[in-house]
Amino acid sequence: MYYYIIPFLVYIFTISFTSNNYLLVARVVILSMLIIAFKRYYKFKLKLEALPVIIGIAIFLFWILLEDYYPHVGTSGYIPADNVMLIFRLLAFVAIAPVIEEFFVRNFLARILIKTNWKSVKLGAFTAASFIITAAFFGFSHNRWLPGLIAGILLNYLIYKKRTMGSVIIAHATANVLLAFYIIYTQSWFFW
Repeated sequence: MYYYIIPFLVYIFTISFTSNNYLLVARVVILSMLIIAFKRYYKFKLKLEALPVIIGIAIFLFWILLEDYYPHVGTSGYIPADNVMLIFRLLAFVAIAPVIEEFFVRNFLARILIKTNWKSVKLGAFTAASFIITAAFFGFSHNRWLPGLIAGILLNYLIYKKRTMGSVIIAHATANVLLAFYIIYTQSWFFW
């Protein structure tokens, strides 16, 4: 379980690095090294299917359309200094975040909440407690907690429906890619 917990804790504790260009590079390098070091535990197949993409689009739409209708927790925002820093921010947002967050929340946390011997629990197993706790955990781990909570619910539904890590990673990455394009195009840096 350390192979999901350690990268997730480093991911969480280095969030503040995203406001500094040089620390952002360090964060991307460290998190990439952790994924590579534990690569045998981060195996998944990416299969492009309609449902994960639709859920990713829905998450993106909730993220931007709900912006002015609820109070946020904390602040965010990152304006890249140049195109190189933008690439590092995109790597963290589109490639690293979906992998680390989904493996921790939907692969590990959702299953350990069902049974302490979590490896014996099939991926996508359902209990009401696991569903509610992981959705809430996912939602409240984002400063935009309301769309985060909706995203947690939709991603939980997807893992229960498809039972593959590739599906939730595609949905999460789709949402993040669309949000990244939106942020860059509209210069809505506060979303980062």
